[in-house]
Amino acid sequence: MNKRKNIGSLLLDYKMITEADLDEALEFQKENGVKLGQALVQLGKVKQDEIDYILSRQVDEPFIILDDINIDTTLIRKYSSELLVNNRILPIYESDESITIVTDDPFNLKAFEKMREITKKSVNLTVSHGEKIERILKSVLSEGNKNKLVNILDKLIKDISNTSFYRLDFCGHSGVLEINIFGFNLLQNYTVLAEKYSQYQIMQALEEMDIHYFYNQYHLENGFFFQIYPLISESAKIEVPVVLGSFGLGKAEGAAFTDLDFHGSEMIFRSDLPVKGYPYYSFNSFCYYENSVNIVDNVPVNSADDAGEILYAGYIPSKCGSCDGEGCSKCNNFGYRFEKLNDNIKISDISANF
Repeated sequence: MNKRKNIGSLLLDYKMITEADLDEALEFQKENGVKLGQALVQLGKVKQDEIDYILSRQVDEPFIILDDINIDTTLIRKYSSELLVNNRILPIYESDESITIVTDDPFNLKAFEKMREITKKSVNLTVSHGEKIERILKSVLSEGNKNKLVNILDKLIKDISNTSFYRLDFCGHSGVLEINIFGFNLLQNYTVLAEKYSQYQIMQALEEMDIHYFYNQYHLENGFFFQIYPLISESAKIEVPVVLGSFGLGKAEGAAFTDLDFHGSEMIFRSDLPVKGYPYYSFNSFCYYENSVNIVDNVPVNSADDAGEILYAGYIPSKCGSCDGEGCSKCNNFGYRFEKLNDNIKISDISANF
């Protein structure tokens, strides 16, 4: 490796800038707190590709044009998205003995050592434009994460399709995504994904799966909570008033209203109050409206009143006898079995299970 010089000296050596350009950039750097290379680019003295090329010459590493190479998405997805994106490392080729990566910082020795530890191979460096590296990584990893999430959600839905779990909770925080399921007063963790997902990525996955849903959303500076009640298109048609307690809920005929936001093609509109003549999905509290669609967990503790006369459509959970609630293969590790109730069962008939 050649004796290192700063980027300003290198650009002077290659006659790509003048002394006056360098002085102006140094002043800009001081005033704005940016790197010298960034200052030169922002002032229009050089292009970023020229900076990257000169940097590659400084460290005797080849400079490549990313537009000219084939991107191996499978190779990229083998490694931690956090490691790759945070360090702008783009794997482009792997053999039995080595892995070739593209970077915008050939002096990031700690990250390269981490790659050596993970791959148990030697690491070959090439240099290119950092913003292009980051753009490629985010595009590939976003698509890969979405596909992974689709697979997980597909399995989740199969697991709970005949249960009283009717709500999915997505909690994104600290670089992980926690997925919980809820229904009939049971809250369980389904999985924790050790990757960062956005609410938008979750919505993309649900869109690809053609899942329609009622939803709540809450946001903090360091995370989000996204709560959905899926409305599966194959769900049985329901007669109102009714109390629901099964995954996929049930579809009322024609237009309907709800106290939550709704995402889907059905004619379901947001309204804080019932609209006379139309079914009303109530999630925030129990609704006594004559055309109401309620969820079982909102049924009043004393259901011997008018609420007790409403029909129930759904499942009843009971502790799994094989594992005594610990979770086993016979109960899909939920710790509970779920019995589908016949039609014409009133809320008052199952109140002892609340």
